[in-house]
Amino acid sequence: MASIRTFLQRADKKTKEEVQRKRERNRSLTVLPKATQSALGIGAIQKEDCVFQIGKNEYIKIYSVGLPLGENRQAFMESLCGMTTNRIRLSVFCKNKEEKHRECMFMSIYFSGSNYADVYTQTQELDTKLKDQMNEKLHISILACPIDSVLMFIHMNSAGEMKEYDITSLANKKTAWKNSLYQPVTETTEGEFLCHGKYGICFLGKLFPDHRADLDGIVRGINGNIQFVVDMQMPTGEDVQMQDHEIGKKYSCSIDTTNTRYINLSYLCTVLADSEKERMSAKKKISQVGIENEILFVPCCGRETEVFYSICSLGIRDFRSMRNADMAFASSLLL
Repeated sequence: MASIRTFLQRADKKTKEEVQRKRERNRSLTVLPKATQSALGIGAIQKEDCVFQIGKNEYIKIYSVGLPLGENRQAFMESLCGMTTNRIRLSVFCKNKEEKHRECMFMSIYFSGSNYADVYTQTQELDTKLKDQMNEKLHISILACPIDSVLMFIHMNSAGEMKEYDITSLANKKTAWKNSLYQPVTETTEGEFLCHGKYGICFLGKLFPDHRADLDGIVRGINGNIQFVVDMQMPTGEDVQMQDHEIGKKYSCSIDTTNTRYINLSYLCTVLADSEKERMSAKKKISQVGIENEILFVPCCGRETEVFYSICSLGIRDFRSMRNADMAFASSLLL
């Protein structure tokens, strides 16, 4: 009888400790002033865990990814989609100037949870998988980006220049954030725009083939800053069954998808050129590469600002237009 009482007391104590830890974890978020939330699309931050809250129950954590992936592209994609059904955004930024080429890559992972304590558990579990499968098995460096580094990269993506940010200024009600991170976008028409003295154009991938693509012509054949996004989400088993059922019911047939792996995919591409002439050259090049690879690229007409800010912000300002795409094709979009 005494042993049962002792067990119950320990269990009760453990429960109280867990409740306290959960309460402290939820209180660890720094809620931002409303003006800052509106300007940045960020509701709160968790500095130590490098997590942004971007909606009531939506969170995002951003990582830097070592390049180039090379022959590991397929394995990288397979591993990512095998470890989570969360939405994943891969953002690549390339700078071509005077025959010099530089590039960097980021990975943004979206999380959902009714409170931050639950999201924290999800992020820790995924961090462990990333370490085991990416860092140790594939030897691909994946590191969480500190909050202030993310802000610096967002500014650099839109303004083309470095600027350091003090994370404590996020909570300062007097700080004017409206045009600090995101440079004003003007003269928007048919996917074209101006931003910080640069001539921009943005495209959205509408239709994708069931084979690998070669987009090297876009990455290395255009002068200026090329930014592109591969935004993807692996469907759950329930999603696949529902889709097969609906297709089978509509066309009165059974669908065999055992040998095909599809993911939901968005592909966004933006070029910032130094002149109108270079922008027109980039536009022709992107269209040409699209035709060669059987990809339909369409200008982001009427959504230039929304798409550009989403790309610059590594997905903090959200935009997506998901389409079914073959896994092999999706992996070929990476560098």
